[in-house]
Amino acid sequence: MIAVVGTVVLVGSVGFLLFLGNLADLVPSGAAGLPTSGGGKIRKEVLLDGTLGSEREIAVIDVRGMILYDAPFDGASARSICGQLKAAKEDESVVGVILDMNTPGGEVTASDEIHRAVLKLRETGKPVVTCMHAMGASGGYFIAAGTDCIVANRLTLTGSIGVLIGTLNYAGLFEKIGLESEVYKSGKMKDLLAGGRTRTEAEKALVNELVTSNFHAFAQVVADGRERYRSRADVLAAEFADGRVLSGEQALASGLVDQLGYFEDAVAKARELADASGAKVVRLRRALRFSDLLMSMKAPQVGALRNFLPQEIRSLQPGRYYYLTPTVLE
Repeated sequence: MIAVVGTVVLVGSVGFLLFLGNLADLVPSGAAGLPTSGGGKIRKEVLLDGTLGSEREIAVIDVRGMILYDAPFDGASARSICGQLKAAKEDESVVGVILDMNTPGGEVTASDEIHRAVLKLRETGKPVVTCMHAMGASGGYFIAAGTDCIVANRLTLTGSIGVLIGTLNYAGLFEKIGLESEVYKSGKMKDLLAGGRTRTEAEKALVNELVTSNFHAFAQVVADGRERYRSRADVLAAEFADGRVLSGEQALASGLVDQLGYFEDAVAKARELADASGAKVVRLRRALRFSDLLMSMKAPQVGALRNFLPQEIRSLQPGRYYYLTPTVLE
């Protein structure tokens, strides 16, 4: 789902907690020396050995946590993921890719940029397989819809294909405590989602227009990626178009995933599509940079209460649009 986070929900700068891991990762030991679009190098970690003498590889790229353009080192950063996809596209030893996914969604533009990078990789003839774990919903599904095959756990939560723009109306609270919001604006729609007053009918119509536009864009991505749905109209007419979250089994029945299984099944599928049964499996990771250390040290102190919020909520920023499962905002 898409959500706009009002300034009342989160006020001020967002501080990220960065898991640094082993400082030895600053030196990309065993790295392939592949540059990312955001700078730095990519390390290759061997997960499964291939046939002796085979130089072909299936690259595993993590899509874990909230999808943001600039996420913490261990988050789903569109900048980093797109860089890894580009590196996999240009690396002649890589013959296929697995997106190792566990995400509730995230920023609209970040999800779209990763989706576009996936399509560009596939243009080279290298197959891309999505492996969904606990969750591959909303923005995560937006990305997965562009891959050749989606493998989901039977208990995976996926789907959540729809749009939600939300804000808070605290005008009644202000009235009770004797406060009044004063806004000076350049145009009548400039404070469209301001929480200090109730929306006018014209404003509600404009918001619904935004919702419909974004929903149709999401539906088109699904139609382009899934064989069962030949057009956007087919997706809009489907039962899941109400924005519901689906289990892996329900998604399979609805044609939103291709098979139920686990990581090893995704590996087998990627090897099959790449015609590379003997390919080894490597995980791509951006090597930790000194700038990551600096980022962690300059994160602002935002109060003890904020530390009790889930990472997904702490990652949200006011005024941005997100493809998210509704549970993230509860």
